Amino acid sequence: MRKINWGSLKRLHDLYEGRKSTAALHRDPFINTNFIEHNRMIRRKLGGQKTPVWLPTDKFDTYYERWYADKYRDFKDFFDLSLLPHTALQDYEEDDIATLIFVYNNRAEILKGLTTERTFLKEVFKKAINEERESKYFVTHPSLKKAVLQLLGREKEGFPDDDPKDNQWRFVVDCPTAKYVVLCENLNMLKLPRKALENDIELWYVGGGNTKPLERLGTRQLNLPLFYSCDWDHHGLHFYSRIKKILGGYKIHLLLPRPDAQRYNTKTEHHSSQWDFNKPLSGLPPLDFSPEAQSLINQLIQTDKWIEEEGNDIVEMISNRK
Repeated sequence: MRKINWGSLKRLHDLYEGRKSTAALHRDPFINTNFIEHNRMIRRKLGGQKTPVWLPTDKFDTYYERWYADKYRDFKDFFDLSLLPHTALQDYEEDDIATLIFVYNNRAEILKGLTTERTFLKEVFKKAINEERESKYFVTHPSLKKAVLQLLGREKEGFPDDDPKDNQWRFVVDCPTAKYVVLCENLNMLKLPRKALENDIELWYVGGGNTKPLERLGTRQLNLPLFYSCDWDHHGLHFYSRIKKILGGYKIHLLLPRPDAQRYNTKTEHHSSQWDFNKPLSGLPPLDFSPEAQSLINQLIQTDKWIEEEGNDIVEMISNRK
């Protein structure tokens, strides 16, 4: 199922709350495909109404509550706090809303070293775009650019013309009650942190091969159970070995994805990390990895596959280690 946009999410919420809707739900591609045609979770009221009236079926509430209720709450709370327009006409995509929330929560840190528009897109919106069109993303999404600049308080100035000399942002989801600390390879893992915070998990972004954030880990973090979450490809696992070396005597544990995690071909578009078939374990140091981790790595090498970090659940992965 493709990801939802704000307009579709709001229409689903309005149906959930109001128990009926006169909106043109059948003309919403996401709702029509996933709720009306395929799964029959929304039906048209029988009768001769000039305007179609849509009703939830018995399956709708359970499905909505499981997959969309929390998402709607998170997004609505953000829009209310940030004062960004958020009618169903604002068709922000799900990933872009998550990034806007991240920008809002980290605006002070971002403003310390605000980059050019191109670098900002590459660093902060990296999952939503690719290098071929990164510089044009705001051109095709002008309302998104306007929202970002509004959140940063730079509607008039826009983005600077040059990058700062030392662009080392500290992106952390601080958790005063933290029982665990997770270092994440991908920024997307920090964009919707509610579940992590509810489970006393602090998140640190250490992606892009950047070891600078490791220097900022304090005694509090280092004395808690420390984990690393990453893409299961050569690059992500190689960086884990680098982190272990940098941390020295401090223990860090690699989080394993769930057994049924989706596996992608390494030749997937926009994925550049490849296995080294000429070296055992792709040249990774065997002592850095548990037998279970080595077994999974070898399976991935043999099938030329990789597992994306974003598809994993941090809370679930930590629970499986207990």
